[in-house]
Amino acid sequence: MTTSASVSLRAGAVLWLLIAACERPASSKLKDVQVPEGFTFQTSRSVVLGISAPAAMGSGTLEVARADGRLLYRGSLSSAPLKVRLGLPTGESALTATLVTADGKRHIKTFPVVSDTATLAFQ
Repeated sequence: MTTSASVSLRAGAVLWLLIAACERPASSKLKDVQVPEGFTFQTSRSVVLGISAPAAMGSGTLEVARADGRLLYRGSLSSAPLKVRLGLPTGESALTATLVTADGKRHIKTFPVVSDTATLAFQ
């Protein structure tokens, strides 16, 4: 076989492979998708956090983070309860709060998120 015939044969094989690879699979129709009863397409939700600490602890710096460590809130916490609204992924079921008081002590608590509220009282 000559060199040009060999090149033409290889080019033809490559072209055939490319065309075969570009074939589209059978498309599915959105109307055929089964959605379970009560399923929503929500990926996040709004949650109100209520966090408090006794006056004896004094004021401090508060951080609230997700289970994966992503920081959601950083601010101060005094003897007055804190209420803040945050956006959370729908599947998030617990948060971790870290309170660093004026004396340098770190108070770490994990608390559940139930529906659209989450409450924590440092002791």
